[in-house]
Amino acid sequence: MKDSIVFIAPNSHINALAQSAVSQLNLNIPVIEAYDHNAIEALRKYPSCHIVISRGGTANYIKGIKGITVVDLTASFFDIQKSLNELIAKGCKKIAVVSQDNVIGPTPADFSINDIEVELHPCSNAEEIMNTVNTCIRNGADGIVGCVVAVETARQHAVEVAPVEVDFYSVKKGILQALELEHNLDNQERTIDRLESLLNNIEEGVIIFDAGN
Repeated sequence: MKDSIVFIAPNSHINALAQSAVSQLNLNIPVIEAYDHNAIEALRKYPSCHIVISRGGTANYIKGIKGITVVDLTASFFDIQKSLNELIAKGCKKIAVVSQDNVIGPTPADFSINDIEVELHPCSNAEEIMNTVNTCIRNGADGIVGCVVAVETARQHAVEVAPVEVDFYSVKKGILQALELEHNLDNQERTIDRLESLLNNIEEGVIIFDAGN
């Protein structure tokens, strides 16, 4: 189906990666740069769309649209590690990772890298992210790794920041997951069509048999 999959990139970095991945895979998937509620407006141009690939808060906004399944772009361990290393190199000793739970996973965690304390704080919305960042800084965090909201909130304080950037392979993985999902949905539709056809034939046969007796 035409434009059944649409990629909504919440920033220019992801937009560039998505364009490159779609080209490499030789696909005809529209890639749109849109953030949060603007993404919903952008999707109105694609009435045939039933699968969207996106990230973070923008992905959560789109999940409110009936009939659309969202493939979340998640941060890999290496994505987070890269940002942590950036702050460790700047001398940070207590780092909080704060982002949407559909990016860094739903489970909070505390761990250490040598003598560096790291806290993982998944959040469900922008307000929770801002409150969590402020709380972490009050509790002694000297570095914040996270999404756009987390980084912008942390910049209001005297702490180091590093965004969690998605890489090319995470974007490509999201696209492949969307293609697999589309294939599975198509198979389900064909199965339902065959069952409906079978049931209709059975009903017609019963009617004909009854009429002959």
